[in-house]
Amino acid sequence: MLSFDRLLPDDFGFSSLVKACGSLGGKQVHGNFLVSPFFDDDVVKLSLVDMYAKCGLPDNGRLVLDSNKLKNMASWTAMIYGYARKGRKEEALELFSRVPVKDLFAWTALISGLVQSGDAVDAFGLFVEMRRKGISIIDPLVLSSIVGASANLAMLELGKQVHGFVIRLGHESCVFISNDLVDMYAKCSDILAARDVFSRMSRRDIVSSTSIMVGAAQHGQAEEALSLFDKMVLSGVKPMK
Repeated sequence: MLSFDRLLPDDFGFSSLVKACGSLGGKQVHGNFLVSPFFDDDVVKLSLVDMYAKCGLPDNGRLVLDSNKLKNMASWTAMIYGYARKGRKEEALELFSRVPVKDLFAWTALISGLVQSGDAVDAFGLFVEMRRKGISIIDPLVLSSIVGASANLAMLELGKQVHGFVIRLGHESCVFISNDLVDMYAKCSDILAARDVFSRMSRRDIVSSTSIMVGAAQHGQAEEALSLFDKMVLSGVKPMK
């Protein structure tokens, strides 16, 4: 249990504590915050909104958001993501409709959350709508989500189109994008394409190595999977426990 009997944090301390807490600890800090002299501090409330959204408690975050006079883009996107990730699409869309500036990060929060909840079809529809509105993709995170959606749907042709789009935007060199592409091709049963992306990666990590090994093993290439494992260990990448 958290105890503030001897030392009461100020507003900065509360904000820092919330950011460092998970769900249980965050609730304890929230309770202490409510009975402190800083109970109406907008900055601390924004930290609480973000914490509750990330901990899968969007309703708690929404209560804090609605009580807050200050609503910045970070709090809006956190709540949109929190609802979308829980599969509560209607609430996520309702909040999205109220966002004062529908920038790339708001779109990414909505699309990524839907992909994580398993709603890849709607996520693709929103991605297409985002592109039609001319939103510039200056950050590749939304592309990672869309590649992941292709993998979840096991739609190879769609995945190839997304891959081509990634190349045109110049984001194929991003490690996490390449990891997603390897995983997508492996899940779509195109192990040759997965191997091609893997071979052209300038830097590989445990995610990309595991994806290509699992893909090879699932397609009856056990010897290659073992060979890839040996190469991974020799390259210094530690296997997951």
